Formats: sequence, C-alpha cells, structure tokens
Amino acid sequence: MSDRVVRQVVLEACGDPEAARAALAELVGHTRQEPGALLFAVHEFAEQPGRFVLWEDFVDRTAFDAHMAKDYTRAFFARRIVQPVSGEDLTPLVQAPLRKPAYRSDRTGSRDQV
Repeated sequence: MSDRVVRQVVLEACGDPEAARAALAELVGHTRQEPGALLFAVHEFAEQPGRFVLWEDFVDRTAFDAHMAKDYTRAFFARRIVQPVSGEDLTPLVQAPLRKPAYRSDRTGSRDQV
C-alpha cells in the first residue's frame, strides 16, 4: 500500500468562471512549489465552462496536510470561489514517485523545455 495521497476532485465555479480560473491558477502556482507535491493540475471541462477537475498527488499524508495548512490554500477555500461536486481518493498503479516535469509553464499556458 502506498503512503501517497492521490485525489481527483471535480469543482464548480460559485459565480464568475473567470475569477475561478484565476484563483485556481494562483493555487496551482503556489502548490507546485511545495516539495511534497508530485502533481497538482487543474483542467476545465471543454463543454462545461466553470467546471474543473483537479488532480493532486502528494508524496504522503504529511505533505498533503502541510499543503492544506498553507496560508494560500486556506485563503483559497475561504474565498468560496469554487465548490466541490465530487471527489475520489485514487490508488496509483505505479508506486514509484513521479518525476517533476521537464518543462515550466508561464502564465499564458505555453510551455518551455527546461
């Protein structure tokens, strides 16, 4: 059994989808800098603007709990800009940790090789 915390959460904007996009992008930027975050990505449903899926993978429960305790994570949830629709804990098929991606994204969504 893995100690990793892997989750998939569907979120829905509680108002302006553009505000939700901006807040989620900010949260992603902060979270990807955390040493225990292996994967933290948000995608918007193509046919349902304002509905998002969050994929998160942390090395262990301690890293996940530390993420949830961060000021920026708490501030994000306090804004109530999105609400969870559903969520699932997942079991990784490959137990080895993921490598950090070999690219960096800028705020426009483009990627550059590192």
